[in-house]
Amino acid sequence: MIKTSNVSTVSTEYTFDSKTAILLENLICLLREKRRQNFVNNFLSFSSICLVFCVHTMGFSVNLKFIIVIIGVAVAFFNYPPPSPSQLLTEWRQSGTFFTFKGYNIFYKDVKGSAADTRNQRTLLLLHGFPTSSFDWYKMLPELQKRFDRVIAPDFIGLGFSDKPTNFGYPITFQADIVEALIARLKISDLDILAHDYGDTVAQELLARYNDNKLKFDIKTTTLLNGGIFPRKHIPIAGQKLLRLPYLKFIFSKIANFYFFRASLNQVFGTNKPTAEEIDDMWSQQRYLNGYEVMSELLTYIDQRFQNEDRWVGSLVKYSTTKPIHLIAGPADPINPILCQNFKKMVPLGSCDVLPDDISHYPNLEDPKGLLKFYFAFLDSELLTPSSN
Repeated sequence: MIKTSNVSTVSTEYTFDSKTAILLENLICLLREKRRQNFVNNFLSFSSICLVFCVHTMGFSVNLKFIIVIIGVAVAFFNYPPPSPSQLLTEWRQSGTFFTFKGYNIFYKDVKGSAADTRNQRTLLLLHGFPTSSFDWYKMLPELQKRFDRVIAPDFIGLGFSDKPTNFGYPITFQADIVEALIARLKISDLDILAHDYGDTVAQELLARYNDNKLKFDIKTTTLLNGGIFPRKHIPIAGQKLLRLPYLKFIFSKIANFYFFRASLNQVFGTNKPTAEEIDDMWSQQRYLNGYEVMSELLTYIDQRFQNEDRWVGSLVKYSTTKPIHLIAGPADPINPILCQNFKKMVPLGSCDVLPDDISHYPNLEDPKGLLKFYFAFLDSELLTPSSN
């Protein structure tokens, strides 16, 4: 139903009469009824509501040039086109597989290795970080294939090429359930874990289940990279704080765009920043199935870490009494400072290596060679200990 208005405004440069205000008001009514496209949801609702608020509610004149600028900025900000995936990322997806878990499609890589030493004919499980995907391991995969007989790398639900449901909650326990289901599907009886960031937390839940004899597979070794394994030592970056603000997190998750994403990622890299192509590939996976819209939901893992602190920190301590556990840390990480020192204090039976001073939160992308050197040295030392096999 068309609404009427008695409001008219006067401007020396542009005049909003009552018909214009009525038109804008009815446009908002239409948007409320038919939210069909991201462009409409983001741009038209933003610009129209702003204009009606200025003209129809506050009743003051608006400069036409200013309106054009606002609309242009809104278009550029909200609708920056997703980049095309690189050839490498395209091949990564094409060589991967999907399986269905509780109605959701989960992407994973299952890669055959070429380990010559019979002691190395083992399976490696790679658990990636937030807000990226299994593609984080692409620089390390060729060398890992030489060391292991099989390498498994899933995308967690909400990330990468896996499904990204809304109003889901994203409990870490569900991510661990996915891993359990995948390992059962692939009929794997034992494995080694290499985890990073968000994947560290999933690994901690898996270790807790392992310690309680609730897993159907053996975890021979566990190696963690930079991540919030000790929640009271974790320092979220500004972008994460915005996406966790009460009432406002929904808005920020909807308007998060390429520039916001790039700036946030660059904050957690050291000297070796991600290339433009790497950033584009990360963002294209965020845009896949509108994944950027569930970032605030995924970030509940920070709260879950506090809620499960005793269980998940305790899982590291208990696991270390029977199995080898190792940490490889980038020391320049602004999110998890002095991680190795904290690890040695909290998990005294574990071991730790520190990468060069300029390596930060993403050692698997920043210094894959240095990371592999430390990781293989840890595995070699573990192979010399019969009790751990």
